[in-house]
Amino acid sequence: MRPLTQRHTLALLRTDISCLTWLRALWFFGVLWCEVGVYRFVVFRCAWPDRRLSPSTVAPTHVLILADPQVRHVGSRRHSCFFPRLHDWFYHASLRKNWRYVIRLNPDAVVFLGDMLASGRKLRDDDEFVENYLRFRRIFSVDKSVPIFHVPGNEDVGLNLIEADARAAQRRYTTHFDPLNGEALIANHSFVFINAPGLVEEDYHRARHVGSKEYSDYTAEEGGTVEFVRELARKREGQDEPPTVLFTHIPLSRPDGASCGPLREQGTMRRGAGPGYQNMHGKRTSEFLLDTLRPELVFSGDDRDYCDYTHLLPGPDSTVPVREVTVKSFSPDKTIRTPGFHLLSLIPPHATPPGNSLEATLADSPCFLPSQSRIHNAIYFPFAILMLLFLIARRVRKRRERYHLSPLPSYDFNERVLTGSALHYKVDKEKVDKRSWRKPSVASSVPVSASSFGGGSHFPRRFTRRITGCFASNGAAASGPLNLSANQARLCRASWKVVCLSVLDFVKVLLPSLLLWSIVMWSMLH
Repeated sequence: MRPLTQRHTLALLRTDISCLTWLRALWFFGVLWCEVGVYRFVVFRCAWPDRRLSPSTVAPTHVLILADPQVRHVGSRRHSCFFPRLHDWFYHASLRKNWRYVIRLNPDAVVFLGDMLASGRKLRDDDEFVENYLRFRRIFSVDKSVPIFHVPGNEDVGLNLIEADARAAQRRYTTHFDPLNGEALIANHSFVFINAPGLVEEDYHRARHVGSKEYSDYTAEEGGTVEFVRELARKREGQDEPPTVLFTHIPLSRPDGASCGPLREQGTMRRGAGPGYQNMHGKRTSEFLLDTLRPELVFSGDDRDYCDYTHLLPGPDSTVPVREVTVKSFSPDKTIRTPGFHLLSLIPPHATPPGNSLEATLADSPCFLPSQSRIHNAIYFPFAILMLLFLIARRVRKRRERYHLSPLPSYDFNERVLTGSALHYKVDKEKVDKRSWRKPSVASSVPVSASSFGGGSHFPRRFTRRITGCFASNGAAASGPLNLSANQARLCRASWKVVCLSVLDFVKVLLPSLLLWSIVMWSMLH
């Protein structure tokens, strides 16, 4: 019996090592795929839409468009003392990781559609703003040869703030980012960037102080967005104006419930306003922008979710469509499942063969990234719990197998009988210790088998009941004497030993994966 037991114990040990090795390898490669492989795969599949452009003698210009990165001020969220910093660390690491893979697309220019900082308008002084600005630059680092354009958002410059706070927010923004309004010529296309929050404030001012609802009767504020748009249109009069692409943080007006296309996750865009925000531009403001600039394509942000909507130019050209794309948020948010970004390819109109439509010089496509929170909640946590339960069941099974093959102990009983596959001992009434046993009315059978540890077909229920009983006994021990028999105490110790060894196996399995995950996350921020 002993040589057989030793051989079987060695076999169990080899099986144990092999099982842990396979689990360790499974988790290691699973984490490697979820943290690195899936991002490479997604970015590899997200190609520039050059194929939809007309044949050209000039290489296409690639523009990467991001909306709402919202870099946070560390520790500003109202939680416990430790949790906000940990939460913000994960948040910024996720942003950095997304950017590290997206920038591998090698864009020729990058456009941020506002809300670069999550609380830029609320920062107390210049030092806090500079600290958050530098964090933004560290996360979204790019080669100096790549031009970067920024559109102000309501979180950057505020909306309907006190005049002193508004001036401070605008001064900080223009000092570190870009002018509030601007224009750039890229691939012979005019990129127009407007201060959408400032335009909303001018719209409120026009509605309060001007009797007419038309912008033609409104005297624009000096240095405001309306003045910038009018001046830009005035410069283009009598000239062969290039195709215009409009960038605004706040989307243009549309009917409530208008379809946003199949790529939107949920709901539609609706009108709404509140302290510091407005969901859309007003109808008159949207008509003013479309009629004055006559853009070929509009990009907006702020809504967090994706939306593709087609406007019509006001006036006699009401049949001319103008497509607006609301770019999905690049930062993770509870209102969306996956973050995203947008790709824009351009070729100069003069480089295309005669007779081609304008759409042939401009093409765009959305791209969506994996959700880090969904990877944690839908993959890591469920599989970790299942693996822990598997390791507990494996420890119990291993203990049962060792028990079956161990030499039988000697019992001072009168008679033994073999019933089925379980060995029973018949107990003599006269030799029963009355202090620990109830005196049976008839001879009873005491089974000695693996079921004494909770085995058999009802293992989960018995093992759970035993652990629960140990908890209840420990709770009762705090207020009174512990009423556990020697057998119950032995079973409790054995059950807790199984749990502790299973947790130790759990840590052994996850340790390499945790090390890999830590290295990946650390490398994203350095």
